[in-house]
Amino acid sequence: MRGHNKTERLDICNKCQTSLVKALRAGVDHYLSLYKKSVSQIKLVMLVRDPRGTMASRYDPNLVWCTAKHCKNITTLCRLMRLNINQLLDLKQNSRIAKDIVLVRYEELSTDVQIKSKQLFNFLNIKHNFKVKTWIKNHTTRDKNRDNPHSGIRDSYKAAFQWTKRLNKTMIIKIQNECSDVMKNLGYKLIDFSIDKKYDQKKYHLNQLLTNHYPLDYLSNRVFKQIL
Repeated sequence: MRGHNKTERLDICNKCQTSLVKALRAGVDHYLSLYKKSVSQIKLVMLVRDPRGTMASRYDPNLVWCTAKHCKNITTLCRLMRLNINQLLDLKQNSRIAKDIVLVRYEELSTDVQIKSKQLFNFLNIKHNFKVKTWIKNHTTRDKNRDNPHSGIRDSYKAAFQWTKRLNKTMIIKIQNECSDVMKNLGYKLIDFSIDKKYDQKKYHLNQLLTNHYPLDYLSNRVFKQIL
């Protein structure tokens, strides 16, 4: 809403049937606080990514916002992810809140973006029309400004597993050791280098790095029905 002042933006939002808020690196506790206070229905779309992919992205020297030491610290990343995961696990017995939360794994969305986005729109009760479909196609099927980490246009399928080319074995093992419990709860498979001896030459696919059954799948499978 560039060009509008705060009052005008608020007026526009109040006239809309649905309001969307993008919160970067916000904790589940913030959502729960809003959920309990709000008189309107609030839904949470929790986007998660394989820690190996996240760290490969943060190691990019062109990523100007990620210059602080903690940003490139795998221990810090896993600790924050673990806090959110533990809160989501605690909600498993609270169906009233859990029904308004969906867990989205970045890799599943990126490799099947048209179908997954339509399912996501259904969950949010938002109409998925031709304009949305066209926008998604234009922004996820080509590598425009590929070297710009801030570009909103990229081949989403390639981006999902780009880390397998950027990270060496030592880096992957370190991340897996630090985040093994996080990865298990989110359904990400560990690479066993004692078995997978041709890692450097291998092209990985979705079902080799993700599993469809994991502790938090109750927040995902009811929305995304497709089996790996």
